[in-house]
Amino acid sequence: MTAADDRVAALCAAAETGDLDAMRRSLSDGAVVSAIGPAGQPPLVIAASCRQVAAVKMLISIGADPDAEGADC
Repeated sequence: MTAADDRVAALCAAAETGDLDAMRRSLSDGAVVSAIGPAGQPPLVIAASCRQVAAVKMLISIGADPDAEGADC
């Protein structure tokens, strides 16, 4: 696993639990908002499937594409 993979994994884990502070840290560390996480889904799909509304709003506000491939949950 690369450093970039670690950052995306951290972002996805934070999106799953709705931890906005951890999401901000992951993003400031270089996680890419549209990257596909370890489970094969982007952070937006993970946040939405876990009903983390604040996380979904945050991800969309910083450029996550709700119409992107894999965002069809």
